[in-house]
Amino acid sequence: MGMVNMSNKYQSQGYALVLVLWLIILLSLVAGMSYNSARVQMRITSLSNNQLEGEAIAEAGTWLSINTLLSTSSNNLARYSNYNGSLQYNQTGISISIRDLASLINLNNANAELLKLLVTPYTNSPSEAETLVQNIRDWIDSDNDSQNGANEERIYNVAGLDYSPMNKPFSSVDELRLVAGMSDSLFREIAPFLTIFGTHTQINSLSSDPALLDLLKTASNENNSLQRYLTTLPSNFFIVISSVNINGSDFSNTVIIELTGRRRADSYRILAWQPSELIRKNI
Repeated sequence: MGMVNMSNKYQSQGYALVLVLWLIILLSLVAGMSYNSARVQMRITSLSNNQLEGEAIAEAGTWLSINTLLSTSSNNLARYSNYNGSLQYNQTGISISIRDLASLINLNNANAELLKLLVTPYTNSPSEAETLVQNIRDWIDSDNDSQNGANEERIYNVAGLDYSPMNKPFSSVDELRLVAGMSDSLFREIAPFLTIFGTHTQINSLSSDPALLDLLKTASNENNSLQRYLTTLPSNFFIVISSVNINGSDFSNTVIIELTGRRRADSYRILAWQPSELIRKNI
């Protein structure tokens, strides 16, 4: 009988020991989870603070750049047609890019011949390029008749499209995808060289991408010389890009601004503003 009691006693102690061990493991897991949760929360807080700081400093760089443009006389604006530099704000370096908007082709104002120079290298024949340019211009003009004499709606029906031209200026470069005859591959090639903002009809050859000029030269000839579409004078529209790195994360702010030439509150207009965003996160 004594042996049975002794066995039960040891068995109970064994159960108790196992229970204690399980409790220790459970508490360790809970403690570990709490620690990891705290680390995650600290990381999230750190990233949030970095993002707030990055956005604020990138925006500060934008306004400082705008102030620089406003403080520059019209005779000296050419120095900012293709400007890349840096400035300091609260001991943080900000990269600044200022570029004349006329570095890009104005999709709404460009001469048909200039558009033809742009698309010809990516089409199979001059007639295909001509038709595409006509479709682009038909998208903008106010009537329902194509420039080749056909009905615009019929052209789109034949192409299997269930819509017709908007008959007003493009509201975005992406809208160009909807034009009859515009392929995705062609759009990807020419979109980086286009803008819908500004009033310019020529390209600033001093600030435009060399790749754009080379592309236009490919289709240029005596009958359609590229030179007539080039200028060295800056427009009064500028692209301002402000970039900053905060603890390994890059932030960028892009603004398109018009300098009106007026004074005080009407001295400029913001045409487009892309808020600061986290480009790359090192987590």
